[in-house]
Amino acid sequence: MSIKDSIAELFKEDIFKALLESEIDEPAAAELSQRVFKKLQEKWGGTDIYFPKRPPYTSQQIQEAFNGHNHAEVCKQFGISLKTFYRAIGG
Repeated sequence: MSIKDSIAELFKEDIFKALLESEIDEPAAAELSQRVFKKLQEKWGGTDIYFPKRPPYTSQQIQEAFNGHNHAEVCKQFGISLKTFYRAIGG
């Protein structure tokens, strides 16, 4: 099994677990997770997809942490790229 196949299996498993957490019974969750994954495969198969993390911060929090000279520290603190940092501070 290739790494890509392994990632696909993990993705299907995550869909299944999310459905179970939504209180869908196990057989229905198993079927639905397969159907959802197949639809994603049909639409996005063969492409590289980036799933951004939901930011656990707001632009205001980033702006408040920035003192005009500590952009590297702020990026590390919030786990963001410099590009995201500048977007958050309006730069």
